[in-house]
Amino acid sequence: MKHMTISEGFREAIGERRVERAFFSTYCLEPDFFELEVLPLMLGTPALSTAESIRYHQLQSLMGASRGRFGVAYDAPVFAPTLAPRLEVDYLPVQVDGACHHAKLAVIEVVDTDGNHAVILCAGSFNLTKAGWWENIEVGHWVELSAADAPANILKPLREAIDYYLAQGELPVLLDLRQLLSTWKAGRDHRRCSFYFSGAGKRSFTGFLRSESISHGILEVVSPYFAEDSNNARVAKFLDSFDEVSVLLPRDAAQDATVTEAFYTGLNDRVFWCDWAPKVKKEFKLPAAESGEERAYRKLHAKIYAGDDWRFVGSVNLSYKAMFANVEAGFLLTGVGGYRLLGKETQTERFADVLPVEAPCPNTGSTTFPAVFLVFDWHTESLEASCQRSGTLILHDKEGLEALRMPLHGETLQVLAPCFREHLRRSSLVRARWEQDGKSSTPRDVLVSQRHVYCRPSALPPMSLAEVLRILQGMHPTQRAAAFSQLAGRALRLAPADIDSVEFLPPQPASGVETTFFAEFSQVNAAFWQLKQRLKEHPAEVGYYLDGEAPDSLRGILRAMADTTAGAASTPVVRYLSLLSMSELLDLHGRGDSMPADRVRELIAHEENSTAFNAMTDKDKFLEWIKRMFVLPVSPARSSHADN
Repeated sequence: MKHMTISEGFREAIGERRVERAFFSTYCLEPDFFELEVLPLMLGTPALSTAESIRYHQLQSLMGASRGRFGVAYDAPVFAPTLAPRLEVDYLPVQVDGACHHAKLAVIEVVDTDGNHAVILCAGSFNLTKAGWWENIEVGHWVELSAADAPANILKPLREAIDYYLAQGELPVLLDLRQLLSTWKAGRDHRRCSFYFSGAGKRSFTGFLRSESISHGILEVVSPYFAEDSNNARVAKFLDSFDEVSVLLPRDAAQDATVTEAFYTGLNDRVFWCDWAPKVKKEFKLPAAESGEERAYRKLHAKIYAGDDWRFVGSVNLSYKAMFANVEAGFLLTGVGGYRLLGKETQTERFADVLPVEAPCPNTGSTTFPAVFLVFDWHTESLEASCQRSGTLILHDKEGLEALRMPLHGETLQVLAPCFREHLRRSSLVRARWEQDGKSSTPRDVLVSQRHVYCRPSALPPMSLAEVLRILQGMHPTQRAAAFSQLAGRALRLAPADIDSVEFLPPQPASGVETTFFAEFSQVNAAFWQLKQRLKEHPAEVGYYLDGEAPDSLRGILRAMADTTAGAASTPVVRYLSLLSMSELLDLHGRGDSMPADRVRELIAHEENSTAFNAMTDKDKFLEWIKRMFVLPVSPARSSHADN
């Protein structure tokens, strides 16, 4: 076992490769922690502001047109909807009848500089929470698969896991991962590593261990939660199949046992309650039970089963639900040998009043709110809903009034919902009820995933035109993130008023527009040439620039032109050349009949009849020449389906 933080584990596994897409599953979910701390690892760990609001704007700019890249599955009944996500991530609620969605997985597709694709698979005990990643004692294991190395005992259960989640909701990231994995041929089983995914109790943990023919000599168990009954028949049968069983006695910060005395005594007949082995305490810097080192205390959340020459790490607690009913995951590692995790037998006289168990699973009766996957598309202003149960979803507006009724019968329903446009600008949580068989559930807040977030009206102030052109010239994500950070700082009044003085184009001299024309011509042309090349190489970003509302989109450029404040106003030539370039892009990508195109043509006519241009010698010849030289003939972009 290697001592490292969860973040270090992911950074080491990803290395210098680009993350193409990533899917996570969790029991507990803190959306703000996932978006502010986990997503940056998927984006190359860029330097980001510590101010939360600025950090969100930076991340949104770095993600750009990220539709379908990221997804998270979470246990719907335990999700506490107090914090709302803000970025373009598909959040899939999962509800397991009579059990829990408890698996903690990460499936990350990476690409190296040579274009080689690989999939990093991680399973462990850590939730997508601050405590899970930074505070608790957790465990995890990472493996890597590729087209040339895809062991069957890892690839096949991974495919089954992706199919399970696709049955809960068709997330684009899962569809893409399934497509990639379907092209890989399953090789020989890995000799020392097997992947376990239960699929809502379809494959029991004990059955999995039996199929792997593990040794049944000693067994060491590390688990923070247990079966409610110390004499549970199926758990007892599992423990009795080993010659000797040692279980770590979990303790709180005051070194009191976190199990009840009745449970402790009841399990005494089958197990030895033990402390960590001295070697483990030293390596993982854990306090000794007798030391009273409260400052060093970390809550136990790891789940480990260890035998003579094998270890299982994952999400499986020593409980009936975990072993036979929940959605669980983990890795069985064989041939590991080495030191034992648990040391001598320990005793205690201080116990918990109540046995800590996993959150009780709610009764899934007809009036219980089911797992409903909701997605709002900012480009089309439509709301998509899917649910495995039949009933009527009722959504309320911010005043608490009924705004929309969506009858669902196991299929996906999509309706226009511009009524939620203003609400979803502020929060992705919407109040809802569920009606079924004439009964209504208790109202609750539901999470709405958002797609094409770049079409969401921006909360940032406009850039100056020179700032936008500077970003387009560099066309680098970190440069955009830095500019967005600056804008957010202005909005929050965290920066002085003159922080926006980053004009790089020369100001218009008094002698007239002709004297600076060629300098401005070259710089505007360079900026839009870079943008044209970017869209040619990355067609998925066309929507971001041509349909989006971000400060560096075409709509953002139009807003920049409208800003005539000191330091933001641009010269007539810069405005005119930028408008010609925008018109060219809109025609090239089939947006010539759009609202922005109409506005661009209107502004072109306005500039051509402005005082500055009317004062020019041979104005008509100049305009004819500039249009001929600046705007090259273009052909409309062909659809990606044109050859099908």
